[in-house]
Amino acid sequence: MTLSISFSRYFFAALVNLLASYGLMLFLLTVLAKAEYGQYGIYLSLFSILLILFNFGHKEVMFKYASQSAGAVQAGKLRRQGGSDWLNTTWQSFFLWNLMWLVLVQVLLLVDMTWYWLALMFLANSWLVTAAACHRGKANYAFDAFALSAQRSLWLVFCGLWFWFSDGLDLRAVFVSSLLASLLCMVWLYLPLLAVLPGPRSLLTGQDKKHWRLLSNYLLIEVASVFYLKADVLLLRGFGQGLSTIADYFFAIQLFEIAVLFIMPVGYFYFNRVSAHVVTGSVNSVGMKSYVAIIVGLVALMQLVTFLLAPVIFPLLLPQYTDSINTVLWVMFALYPVALNILLSTRLIVANKEVVWAKICLIALLVNLLGNCLLIPRLGIQGAIYIKLLTELLITCLAFWVLSRDKMERGLQI
Repeated sequence: MTLSISFSRYFFAALVNLLASYGLMLFLLTVLAKAEYGQYGIYLSLFSILLILFNFGHKEVMFKYASQSAGAVQAGKLRRQGGSDWLNTTWQSFFLWNLMWLVLVQVLLLVDMTWYWLALMFLANSWLVTAAACHRGKANYAFDAFALSAQRSLWLVFCGLWFWFSDGLDLRAVFVSSLLASLLCMVWLYLPLLAVLPGPRSLLTGQDKKHWRLLSNYLLIEVASVFYLKADVLLLRGFGQGLSTIADYFFAIQLFEIAVLFIMPVGYFYFNRVSAHVVTGSVNSVGMKSYVAIIVGLVALMQLVTFLLAPVIFPLLLPQYTDSINTVLWVMFALYPVALNILLSTRLIVANKEVVWAKICLIALLVNLLGNCLLIPRLGIQGAIYIKLLTELLITCLAFWVLSRDKMERGLQI
């Protein structure tokens, strides 16, 4: 399959995901009370942070080594896809780690059923995105492209059916619907991978110890790069903001995250191209300028559409969220540095500079937390928005400075 066909398929799936995500969000905004939607935002923010531990770097490592394995196959340096020892080791540790969490989550049955279904929902989501990352690295774009779009679509359908037959929808029903959707999609993604999965073996060899250290590096990256994206909602609540106010902010963040999902395929293709050229030794032939133009152009298009449609659609469909229009428009400005960071982080990671990227994200995390603690008590939501934009710009500047200074050791150039 040609790159253009794969690219078109990916963006078609991204469009489906965009529509399904918007549909799900609008449905929940309509059927849940505003305070309940604010509580939903707090739940999701908290468990999105815990998802970092559920994943423990496996998704990113799976993508990296599946991509390099596929590139080695194309270059004739590996006989079959899935044959990479590092990729096999990642699968082994993934199974072991998630089995442990599956057992631990059962303790929540004794605490609260809503928390139990929420934890299972995020654990199943971790399985889904990890399997999708393996398909993405192997350039099986048909599977990866439609993973999230299928999950979001099924989630919306299940929520709609629950609401229709039960004459109502609570948060527990929302979480169970998402869990069912993720499990169905996980089965669909997992079956094609059975042919390349390794058999059980010990995880105590020297290589496997290095592998766990690599996973720890990616865990640090996730803590630094994801924690600040979710901590703002929790900090708003911690500094006394009401659930209705948090609902306005979380609504804007949801729109922001949907937009990020839409532009991510550009980063995936860029990562795969750079990883493949690392194997063949022709990395210098992969330029970044065209990808920057594409991804920034998509951001500008989404921002323009939001600017034109939000003042019209919100009063008609979501009158209770009309006051959040300015919040949405301000948050969308952070998409520009986020788009650049997707590409810049790729250059660092394929050059095995995960620790450098982790340090950059950690600096940004500390600035973000300190800034939020200073500005939220004074400015409320607006303070959180300013710090969000500042954090992303700081990451962009630091990553670009590192790339420019080092000239990317292994011949990688900006």
